[in-house]
Amino acid sequence: KPHVINRWTAPIRHWNVKEALKTFADLRLIHDFLLCRDGATHTFRFRCPFDNDTADTNPDETSVVSHTDQNIGIADGVQTDFVVTKTYSNGIHNKVRNILLPIISTVKVGLNGVDQPSGWQVIIADGENTVIRFDTAPTLGAGVISWGGSFDCHARFSEDASSKLDLSIDMFSTGSYANDIVIDEEPHPFAV
Repeated sequence: KPHVINRWTAPIRHWNVKEALKTFADLRLIHDFLLCRDGATHTFRFRCPFDNDTADTNPDETSVVSHTDQNIGIADGVQTDFVVTKTYSNGIHNKVRNILLPIISTVKVGLNGVDQPSGWQVIIADGENTVIRFDTAPTLGAGVISWGGSFDCHARFSEDASSKLDLSIDMFSTGSYANDIVIDEEPHPFAV
């Protein structure tokens, strides 16, 4: 068996958004967006259509997140910060993903299955773990801390998308890019 070192906490996802451009206005919007981010230089929030909340809904379904979707800790009377994560399961295997960019307006928090509408806040630290911070540490024995909500990921344009701006305007006043417009997820590095 070859020895593999995993340097990222998750696979690096790629999205080709070229086919989503249907009108000249769409083309202008993505063109300006790409230029204003200096191509691949700067990251931006991106909503993956296949994995963007804790409810695990399909892209054509309405997402209904719950405060019990993801367990993120146990109350011990001391800890106030709980890292925002999502766990993926397949058989006996689990993979925990740090959620760095939750949509704060959608976040719900639970304590032992009971919704906690207040007494906490979401702290997003650039490039670090995002946490749910309780105003007061949940008391020892209070139970499981859980959360639910929608989220984005850090993304950037691929080098190819940002180095070639091959545009064409057809006779019906629509436009297209001659090359693919690929957006790559900016992974959260894994300490090795």
